[in-house]
Amino acid sequence: MRAVRTFCFFCSLLAVAGSLFAAADCAEDLRDLTQFVVRPVSLGDLAELLIVENEAWQELAATAGKLISRTEIFPEGQLLAMDSTQKVVGFLNTQRLKEQRIYESLESHTGDSDHWGVLSGDGFISSSHDPQGDVLFMINLTTRISKDGQSRRRNIGAVLVQSAIDFARKMNVSKIYGLTRLNGFRGFMREHPAADIHEYIRSVINGRWRDPALSFHLKQGARFLTPVFNSMKDDIESHTWGALICYDLTNSVSGR
Repeated sequence: MRAVRTFCFFCSLLAVAGSLFAAADCAEDLRDLTQFVVRPVSLGDLAELLIVENEAWQELAATAGKLISRTEIFPEGQLLAMDSTQKVVGFLNTQRLKEQRIYESLESHTGDSDHWGVLSGDGFISSSHDPQGDVLFMINLTTRISKDGQSRRRNIGAVLVQSAIDFARKMNVSKIYGLTRLNGFRGFMREHPAADIHEYIRSVINGRWRDPALSFHLKQGARFLTPVFNSMKDDIESHTWGALICYDLTNSVSGR
C-alpha cells in the first residue's frame, strides 16, 4: 500500500491544478441537464442497455450476463438515463466495496486477471460487491453515441455521475471510487513517443491534453489518485493503463 499512497501524495500537488482545470472547463458549454431523467435499471431494460453498451464499447462491451448480474445483485446501484422521448441514452453501474480492499488489491494483485476484473468480479460483481462496503465503486459509465457529438455524451455522463453522488449521500457513503480508462494515451504517444504515463497524466491534469475519460471525471470534481498498469488488459487505446479516481463527497468540489 505504501507505493500507492506515496504516489498519491505526489499527485495531490497535481490535483490542485486539476481543480483549476475543472473549474475553467465548466464554461466550455452551457449544459441543459434537465432534459434527462435518471432511474434505477430493471431487467426489462436489458435489450436497450445492450445496444448502448455495444455501440459505445464495441470489443470491450459487457455481455448480457454481466449486465443482468449487476442488476440482480445490487439493483439500486445501477442507474439509467433517458431523454425526453424515453429513449435510453446511458447508464452507470456501481457496487459497494471496502475502501481498504481497493488499495490492497492494487498493491498485491499479480494474477492473469486485470485490476478492473479483480475489483469488479470480472464485471459480474457477484464476488466483489460488499453490502457492508464503506465506499461506492463505479464499474462503468456508458453513454449512447450521438450525432450531436461528444458534448451530449458528456452531458449524459454528468447527469449519471451526479445521480450516483446523490445515491451515495442517501446511503451515507462519503466516497465514490472508479478505475477509469486513459483512452487518449495511445494518441498522445503517437505525438510524444518518448513520453511516459506520468507525463501524460500531468498533461491531462494541466489541461494540455484532453483524455475522454479522465478529463471528464476531473471536470465533474473527481480527484486523480494514481495510474494503474494492467487496469483493463484488452484496452488498446489506453495501453492497458487506467486511473484510480475518487469523488470525495466531503469536499465541496465534488458533486457541484
